[in-house]
Amino acid sequence: MKGLLFAFASLYFICCTKQATRDGAEAKKLGDTPVLSAVKGKGGGTPTAPTTFTKYTIQQGAHECDQRTLKSVSGTSMNFVAQFDSTAIYPAVITDYNHAYDANKLWGFSEGLNNQYNSARLGWRWLNGKLELLAYVYVKGTLLRDPISYDPPFIKAVEIGREINCSIAVSGSSYVFTVDGVAVKTARGTSASTFSGYQQYPYFGGTLTAPHLMNFYIK
Repeated sequence: MKGLLFAFASLYFICCTKQATRDGAEAKKLGDTPVLSAVKGKGGGTPTAPTTFTKYTIQQGAHECDQRTLKSVSGTSMNFVAQFDSTAIYPAVITDYNHAYDANKLWGFSEGLNNQYNSARLGWRWLNGKLELLAYVYVKGTLLRDPISYDPPFIKAVEIGREINCSIAVSGSSYVFTVDGVAVKTARGTSASTFSGYQQYPYFGGTLTAPHLMNFYIK
């Protein structure tokens, strides 16, 4: 009897091992980039921060990313690490509307329901062989732009493939964007001590849609 039980247990362990191996291989094959589950400490402490990137994709011909969901957010700052890969490189399209200078959006938040009324997002574009990051801000329905260049405030150029430390903080009637230690302050449409609104996800455009599949990594 003991021998029969041992044989059954051995067979069960082998089957489970094969299934786990197959599942792991499938996950690797699909290129999944999982985020670790939040784990509360003793006494119901705060969840741990994600330690791996979440991958967001925008399909060719689309504006919105596939992984967007309606998610409320609030606080005094939004801190994240971003990474671009080579799919962020796209050809400049110069037309009567100067599409090459359009700012795409990476990450940020609205204040309230409408992201074109009050909001703060990290903008980006590939221009003149560089990946430029911008402070993309709406203040009471007006997009902040330089009166001469008509561009959103420039923060800095970054490298493809590099991890970029980013923060968007509120400070009275200002937003403070910080990218790898470079800070840019802009106007804000409210002076509340905290922001409260909705998560803003990767978005391509401007007017044009994504020229090919694009990947973005956030943690």
